[in-house]
Amino acid sequence: MRNRNECHQLTTAIVRKYQKIAVEKLAIQNMSRKGGSRKRGLNRSMMEQTWGVLFQQLRYKAEWAGRQFIEVDPSNTSKTCSRCDEVRKEKLADYRTFVCPSCGHTEDRDVNAAKNIQERGWEYPAQPKAG
Repeated sequence: MRNRNECHQLTTAIVRKYQKIAVEKLAIQNMSRKGGSRKRGLNRSMMEQTWGVLFQQLRYKAEWAGRQFIEVDPSNTSKTCSRCDEVRKEKLADYRTFVCPSCGHTEDRDVNAAKNIQERGWEYPAQPKAG
């Protein structure tokens, strides 16, 4: 998503569809700092995206519409099984497909992480509606 119009359209659609919006609380600047030349392409790609703008608009629009916007602690969201909560010990760079050593659950690592973020978001109590 490289332009603000797309960002506005996406964030408006999300806020209209969901009462509770959970996102991973990422330190985007920190993610792109380390790694030197081996991460140069990733760094450039990350900075071209509008992640910060997306989160800012989601937060603003959610509050304006009376929705709940939750930033979830990102620790181990990619390493934890979304079925049984087992935490893998391997480094993330070692795998793209998540395979749980305990229950055998197999899924794309990012989809598994998204399910964990959603689950953590549901753990937050609902906010009472204003008015």
